[in-house]
Amino acid sequence: MSVLPYALIDSGQGRKLERLGGVLVDRQASQAWWKPALAPKQWAMAQAFHHRDERGGGHWELKAPLSESWWLKHGPIQYRIQLTPFGHCGLFPEHEGAWSELAKILEARPEGSAAPRVLHLFAYTGGGTLRLAKAGAHVTHVDSAKGIVQWARENAEGNGAAELPIRWIVEDATRWVEREEKRGQQYDALVLDPPSFGRGAGGEPWKIEEHLLPLLDRCRRILVQSPLFVHLSAHTPGLTPLIKARLLEECFGDSGSVTCGELWVNEADGRRKLPAGSWARLERDSRP
Repeated sequence: MSVLPYALIDSGQGRKLERLGGVLVDRQASQAWWKPALAPKQWAMAQAFHHRDERGGGHWELKAPLSESWWLKHGPIQYRIQLTPFGHCGLFPEHEGAWSELAKILEARPEGSAAPRVLHLFAYTGGGTLRLAKAGAHVTHVDSAKGIVQWARENAEGNGAAELPIRWIVEDATRWVEREEKRGQQYDALVLDPPSFGRGAGGEPWKIEEHLLPLLDRCRRILVQSPLFVHLSAHTPGLTPLIKARLLEECFGDSGSVTCGELWVNEADGRRKLPAGSWARLERDSRP
Protein backbone atom coordinates (compact mmCIF):
# COMPACT_ATOMS: atom_id res chain seq x y z
CA MET A 1 0.00 0.00 0.00
CA SER A 2 1.44 3.39 -1.02
CA VAL A 3 2.01 6.13 1.56
CA LEU A 4 0.22 9.36 0.66
CA PRO A 5 2.06 12.71 0.86
CA TYR A 6 1.60 15.73 3.10
CA ALA A 7 -0.11 18.82 1.63
CA LEU A 8 -1.10 22.24 2.95
CA ILE A 9 -4.46 22.79 1.25
CA ASP A 10 -5.39 26.28 2.52
CA SER A 11 -4.82 28.73 5.37
CA GLY A 12 -6.43 31.81 6.86
CA GLN A 13 -8.15 33.34 9.89
CA GLY A 14 -5.64 31.68 12.22
CA ARG A 15 -6.19 28.16 10.86
CA LYS A 16 -4.65 25.78 8.34
CA LEU A 17 -6.28 22.99 6.36
CA GLU A 18 -3.85 20.11 5.79
CA ARG A 19 -3.90 16.70 4.23
CA LEU A 20 -1.92 14.44 6.53
CA GLY A 21 -1.57 11.52 4.20
CA GLY A 22 -5.13 10.33 3.76
CA VAL A 23 -6.65 12.47 6.54
CA LEU A 24 -7.86 16.08 6.20
CA VAL A 25 -7.38 18.15 9.38
CA ASP A 26 -8.12 21.73 10.46
CA ARG A 27 -5.82 23.17 13.16
CA GLN A 28 -4.30 26.41 14.44
CA ALA A 29 -1.92 28.58 12.40
CA SER A 30 -1.42 31.79 14.37
CA GLN A 31 0.44 33.61 11.57
CA ALA A 32 -2.32 33.07 8.99
CA TRP A 33 -3.90 36.52 9.33
CA TRP A 34 -5.45 36.57 5.85
CA LYS A 35 -8.70 35.18 4.46
CA PRO A 36 -8.89 31.52 3.38
CA ALA A 37 -8.87 30.95 -0.36
CA LEU A 38 -11.36 28.07 -0.21
CA ALA A 39 -15.04 28.20 0.64
CA PRO A 40 -16.27 27.21 4.15
CA LYS A 41 -17.90 24.05 2.76
CA GLN A 42 -14.48 22.83 1.63
CA TRP A 43 -13.01 23.44 5.08
CA ALA A 44 -16.00 21.61 6.56
CA MET A 45 -14.74 18.42 4.88
CA ALA A 46 -11.97 18.15 7.49
CA GLN A 47 -12.14 14.87 9.37
CA ALA A 48 -10.55 16.34 12.51
CA PHE A 49 -10.72 19.85 14.04
CA HIS A 50 -8.38 20.93 16.84
CA HIS A 51 -9.68 23.05 19.72
CA ARG A 52 -7.10 24.82 21.91
CA ASP A 53 -7.85 25.51 25.55
CA GLU A 54 -6.74 28.48 27.66
CA ARG A 55 -3.84 26.55 29.19
CA GLY A 56 -2.24 25.82 25.79
CA GLY A 57 -3.42 22.22 25.45
CA GLY A 58 -6.57 21.16 23.74
CA HIS A 59 -8.42 18.31 22.08
CA TRP A 60 -9.44 17.01 18.67
CA GLU A 61 -13.04 16.90 17.50
CA LEU A 62 -13.36 13.92 15.14
CA LYS A 63 -16.15 13.74 12.58
CA ALA A 64 -15.53 10.02 12.10
CA PRO A 65 -13.32 7.45 13.86
CA LEU A 66 -9.67 7.60 12.80
CA SER A 67 -6.82 5.16 13.21
CA GLU A 68 -4.67 5.86 16.25
CA SER A 69 -1.76 6.48 13.87
CA TRP A 70 -0.91 6.27 10.19
CA TRP A 71 1.94 7.09 7.82
CA LEU A 72 2.58 9.90 5.35
CA LYS A 73 5.51 10.97 3.18
CA HIS A 74 7.11 14.40 3.14
CA GLY A 75 10.28 14.93 1.15
CA PRO A 76 12.21 11.64 1.16
CA ILE A 77 11.04 10.63 4.65
CA GLN A 78 7.99 8.70 5.84
CA TYR A 79 6.50 9.79 9.17
CA ARG A 80 4.20 8.04 11.59
CA ILE A 81 1.39 10.51 12.25
CA GLN A 82 -0.61 10.70 15.46
CA LEU A 83 -2.89 13.52 16.58
CA THR A 84 -1.79 14.77 20.01
CA PRO A 85 -3.85 16.88 22.45
CA PHE A 86 -1.58 19.89 21.82
CA GLY A 87 -2.49 19.88 18.13
CA HIS A 88 0.80 18.39 16.95
CA CYS A 89 0.96 15.37 14.68
CA GLY A 90 4.62 14.27 14.56
CA LEU A 91 5.56 16.39 11.54
CA PHE A 92 6.73 20.01 11.14
CA PRO A 93 6.79 20.31 7.34
CA GLU A 94 8.35 23.79 7.35
CA HIS A 95 11.76 22.27 8.18
CA GLU A 96 12.05 20.27 4.96
CA GLY A 97 13.88 22.99 3.02
CA ALA A 98 16.46 23.57 5.76
CA TRP A 99 17.09 19.86 6.21
CA SER A 100 17.67 19.52 2.47
CA GLU A 101 20.30 22.27 2.64
CA LEU A 102 22.06 20.61 5.59
CA ALA A 103 22.06 17.27 3.76
CA LYS A 104 23.71 18.96 0.75
CA ILE A 105 26.46 20.37 3.00
CA LEU A 106 27.15 16.90 4.39
CA GLU A 107 27.10 15.25 0.99
CA ALA A 108 29.54 17.84 -0.42
CA ARG A 109 32.33 16.99 1.99
CA PRO A 110 35.56 15.61 0.46
CA GLU A 111 35.47 11.98 -0.61
CA GLY A 112 37.09 9.71 1.93
CA SER A 113 36.72 12.16 4.82
CA ALA A 114 35.52 10.91 8.20
CA ALA A 115 31.77 10.94 8.85
CA PRO A 116 30.86 14.19 10.63
CA ARG A 117 29.52 13.92 14.17
CA VAL A 118 26.30 15.96 14.43
CA LEU A 119 24.51 16.84 17.68
CA HIS A 120 20.76 17.29 17.18
CA LEU A 121 19.07 18.87 20.22
CA PHE A 122 15.28 19.10 20.72
CA ALA A 123 15.19 16.56 17.90
CA TYR A 124 11.48 15.61 18.18
CA THR A 125 10.30 12.72 15.98
CA GLY A 126 13.48 12.35 13.98
CA GLY A 127 12.86 13.83 10.54
CA GLY A 128 15.99 15.96 10.69
CA THR A 129 17.99 13.19 12.32
CA LEU A 130 17.14 10.79 9.50
CA ARG A 131 18.02 13.36 6.82
CA LEU A 132 21.41 14.00 8.45
CA ALA A 133 22.18 10.31 8.97
CA LYS A 134 21.15 9.41 5.42
CA ALA A 135 23.56 12.12 4.20
CA GLY A 136 26.45 10.38 5.96
CA ALA A 137 26.58 11.88 9.45
CA HIS A 138 26.85 10.11 12.79
CA VAL A 139 23.98 11.74 14.67
CA THR A 140 23.30 12.07 18.39
CA HIS A 141 19.53 12.61 18.69
CA VAL A 142 18.53 14.26 21.97
CA ASP A 143 15.00 14.92 23.25
CA SER A 144 13.73 15.10 26.82
CA ALA A 145 10.53 13.09 26.20
CA LYS A 146 10.94 9.32 26.24
CA GLY A 147 7.80 8.79 24.18
CA ILE A 148 8.99 11.22 21.51
CA VAL A 149 12.37 9.48 21.21
CA GLN A 150 10.56 6.16 20.84
CA TRP A 151 8.42 7.76 18.12
CA ALA A 152 11.61 8.88 16.34
CA ARG A 153 12.99 5.34 16.52
CA GLU A 154 9.78 4.03 14.98
CA ASN A 155 10.20 6.55 12.16
CA ALA A 156 13.73 5.26 11.62
CA GLU A 157 12.43 1.69 11.41
CA GLY A 158 9.65 2.77 9.04
CA ASN A 159 12.26 4.25 6.71
CA GLY A 160 14.51 1.20 6.76
CA ALA A 161 17.05 3.28 8.67
CA ALA A 162 17.25 1.47 12.00
CA GLU A 163 20.89 0.53 11.34
CA LEU A 164 22.09 4.05 10.57
CA PRO A 165 24.67 5.50 13.02
CA ILE A 166 22.25 7.28 15.36
CA ARG A 167 22.46 7.52 19.15
CA TRP A 168 19.02 7.94 20.72
CA ILE A 169 19.24 9.97 23.96
CA VAL A 170 16.41 10.81 26.40
CA GLU A 171 17.78 13.79 28.31
CA ASP A 172 17.45 17.50 28.94
CA ALA A 173 19.43 19.32 26.24
CA THR A 174 21.48 21.49 28.59
CA ARG A 175 22.28 18.60 30.91
CA TRP A 176 23.38 16.44 27.98
CA VAL A 177 25.71 19.14 26.68
CA GLU A 178 27.19 19.59 30.15
CA ARG A 179 27.88 15.86 30.38
CA GLU A 180 29.44 15.74 26.93
CA GLU A 181 31.73 18.61 27.90
CA LYS A 182 32.88 16.73 31.00
CA ARG A 183 33.52 13.64 28.87
CA GLY A 184 35.60 15.70 26.43
CA GLN A 185 33.34 14.91 23.49
CA GLN A 186 33.55 16.97 20.30
CA TYR A 187 31.03 17.44 17.48
CA ASP A 188 31.50 18.70 13.94
CA ALA A 189 28.04 20.30 13.64
CA LEU A 190 25.01 21.29 15.70
CA VAL A 191 21.28 21.45 14.94
CA LEU A 192 18.70 22.68 17.46
CA ASP A 193 15.03 23.65 17.35
CA PRO A 194 14.16 24.69 20.91
CA PRO A 195 10.58 25.26 22.10
CA SER A 196 9.42 28.49 23.69
CA PHE A 197 8.66 26.69 26.97
CA GLY A 198 9.20 23.15 28.14
CA ARG A 199 10.42 20.69 30.74
CA GLY A 200 13.51 18.51 30.64
CA ALA A 201 13.62 14.78 31.32
CA GLY A 202 14.08 15.55 35.02
CA GLY A 203 11.48 18.32 35.12
CA GLU A 204 14.00 21.10 34.44
CA PRO A 205 12.21 24.26 33.26
CA TRP A 206 13.07 25.67 29.84
CA LYS A 207 12.34 29.27 28.84
CA ILE A 208 13.90 30.18 25.53
CA GLU A 209 14.52 33.82 26.41
CA GLU A 210 16.47 32.78 29.53
CA HIS A 211 18.15 29.54 28.54
CA LEU A 212 18.94 29.66 24.81
CA LEU A 213 22.03 31.90 24.94
CA PRO A 214 23.65 29.97 27.86
CA LEU A 215 22.99 26.72 25.98
CA LEU A 216 24.62 28.05 22.81
CA ASP A 217 27.63 29.23 24.84
CA ARG A 218 28.01 25.77 26.33
CA CYS A 219 27.56 24.09 22.95
CA ARG A 220 30.53 26.08 21.67
CA ARG A 221 32.73 24.16 24.08
CA ILE A 222 31.84 20.78 22.58
CA LEU A 223 32.13 21.81 18.93
CA VAL A 224 35.32 21.58 16.92
CA GLN A 225 37.12 24.89 16.37
CA SER A 226 35.63 25.32 12.91
CA PRO A 227 32.24 23.52 12.88
CA LEU A 228 30.73 22.41 9.59
CA PHE A 229 27.49 24.19 10.49
CA VAL A 230 25.34 25.37 13.38
CA HIS A 231 21.64 25.50 12.50
CA LEU A 232 19.18 27.20 14.88
CA SER A 233 15.44 27.32 14.28
CA ALA A 234 12.45 28.13 16.48
CA HIS A 235 8.77 28.99 16.28
CA THR A 236 8.78 31.50 19.14
CA PRO A 237 6.93 34.75 18.27
CA GLY A 238 9.32 37.69 18.35
CA LEU A 239 12.45 35.57 17.95
CA THR A 240 13.12 36.87 14.45
CA PRO A 241 15.68 35.64 11.91
CA LEU A 242 17.94 38.59 12.70
CA ILE A 243 17.85 37.85 16.43
CA LYS A 244 18.81 34.24 15.76
CA ALA A 245 21.60 35.38 13.46
CA ARG A 246 22.92 37.77 16.13
CA LEU A 247 22.97 34.96 18.70
CA LEU A 248 24.98 32.71 16.37
CA GLU A 249 27.37 35.55 15.51
CA GLU A 250 27.93 36.23 19.20
CA CYS A 251 28.60 32.60 20.05
CA PHE A 252 30.23 31.25 16.88
CA GLY A 253 30.89 34.26 14.64
CA ASP A 254 34.62 33.61 14.32
CA SER A 255 33.89 30.19 12.83
CA GLY A 256 32.16 31.08 9.56
CA SER A 257 29.41 33.05 7.87
CA VAL A 258 25.84 33.42 9.16
CA THR A 259 22.67 33.55 7.06
CA CYS A 260 19.05 33.61 8.20
CA GLY A 261 15.49 33.49 6.94
CA GLU A 262 11.92 32.42 7.54
CA LEU A 263 10.46 28.94 7.67
CA TRP A 264 7.35 28.40 5.59
CA VAL A 265 5.14 25.82 3.89
CA ASN A 266 3.84 26.26 0.35
CA GLU A 267 0.13 25.81 -0.16
CA ALA A 268 -0.69 23.01 -2.58
CA ASP A 269 -1.55 25.34 -5.47
CA GLY A 270 1.83 27.06 -5.13
CA ARG A 271 0.39 30.58 -4.90
CA ARG A 272 0.80 31.33 -1.18
CA LYS A 273 3.25 30.55 1.60
CA LEU A 274 2.35 30.02 5.26
CA PRO A 275 5.13 31.35 7.55
CA ALA A 276 6.02 29.07 10.45
CA GLY A 277 8.99 30.33 12.45
CA SER A 278 12.49 31.21 11.32
CA TRP A 279 16.08 29.98 11.20
CA ALA A 280 19.70 31.12 11.23
CA ARG A 281 22.70 29.07 10.13
CA LEU A 282 26.44 29.41 10.49
CA GLU A 283 28.48 27.60 7.85
CA ARG A 284 32.19 26.97 7.79
CA ASP A 285 33.98 29.50 5.60
CA SER A 286 35.17 27.59 2.53
CA ARG A 287 37.58 30.31 1.40
CA PRO A 288 41.30 29.37 1.46
